[in-house]
Amino acid sequence: MALLQPCATLGTMIEQTSPQPTFLLSPRAIRMANLLAVALAVLMLLSTGANLGNGADDSAQYRQASRNLLQTGDPYATTPSPGPLEPANPNPPLLAYLLVPLAPLPQPAFRLVWYLINCACLLALLALSLRLLADPALSRFWGVIFAGFVFAPPTYLCLALGQLGIMLALLAVASFALASRHPGKAGAALAFGAALKLYPAFIGLYVLVRGPRRVLWWAAAFGGFFLAIPALLSGLAPYESYLRKVLLGGYYPYPAAFNISLRGLWDRLFTANPYAGPWVDLPVLATGATLLSAALVVGLCLWVRAAPDHLGRLIVFAFWLCALQLLTPLNGYYNLPALLLPCLVLIACLRRYPSLGTLRLLALAVALLYLPPGWSRGFPALDQALRTGPGLLLQAPSLYGVILMALLLLRLARLHCKNSLAR
Repeated sequence: MALLQPCATLGTMIEQTSPQPTFLLSPRAIRMANLLAVALAVLMLLSTGANLGNGADDSAQYRQASRNLLQTGDPYATTPSPGPLEPANPNPPLLAYLLVPLAPLPQPAFRLVWYLINCACLLALLALSLRLLADPALSRFWGVIFAGFVFAPPTYLCLALGQLGIMLALLAVASFALASRHPGKAGAALAFGAALKLYPAFIGLYVLVRGPRRVLWWAAAFGGFFLAIPALLSGLAPYESYLRKVLLGGYYPYPAAFNISLRGLWDRLFTANPYAGPWVDLPVLATGATLLSAALVVGLCLWVRAAPDHLGRLIVFAFWLCALQLLTPLNGYYNLPALLLPCLVLIACLRRYPSLGTLRLLALAVALLYLPPGWSRGFPALDQALRTGPGLLLQAPSLYGVILMALLLLRLARLHCKNSLAR
């Protein structure tokens, strides 16, 4: 997701397509660029970790849920009953049980440990994505890609807020990477992601359609195991509280600008909400538009064809990852690190199918993804204009970045499939 990645790609494309390249980075220059980029990224990570402070972030919810579990046996004991307030624990029960060993830590220490876990997941996600691509030319710029990933606002917010987005992205990509040779481990990764948050279960539909279906059976088995842990230790009470207080609580801020999803867009436009002035208060219209657009995205997921090679499968899976961002009802901006693999896949495709137009569109998509919710707060008049009327369409520009990236993958999937058949 780095703005520097398209530049590196363009340089490589020039090297490949020009009979006498006029621009060629030496191995030493590439090594120095990587080292400098890594140094800046490490400084960024150290600075973020040093400035976590004592304030409450989402990791405080995880800690409180585990402490509730130790004290009362119910991870949702301090979660408000159904109503407009944000709950103390919006996640399924399993996470609270897994974090019980860390619950006695004071909040600053707990927050730091969680930050380090997130950093480890970030490194693993980058390494796994580059290994999946198996593109030596792209891997040469691993340091530049790492820096671009670290400096991406969604990555920063996920780390700073203690969110689960990077971890869930790692589990989704791992399920794809392990599917052919280790279906059991792939199923475990898929089931674990769905047990931490519900929306990664959508990848199960990908497995059902694309295979290997053994992964789905393993995921069902591991899913039953993960569901059984809270039930065996505390009975059905945690699930009853989760259903009543969270899923049916009616508190989710779907229209808020941080929600990068189709439902977020239509709710902002067509439902009365405290975040913006909608075009019209007509919830039926919002629901209808959400269902129709979601059906279109799912239909495209089922329709897109993969070429019978590794890159073809990667393109299709990357498209499904983009679709997941659009379909998740409450998809926080901090979940967009999952688009690292789709971005790298697009760059790899550009190396094979050079196109200045596609490169420009990819750069535009990345630029849109770099614009966080609230990007206009420094301009009060503009910010006010974006809270009503046509301005609502510009509240969450990163949504259009996701859509544009998905459309590029769709086009390249067809192009790659056609070229594979022609060979």
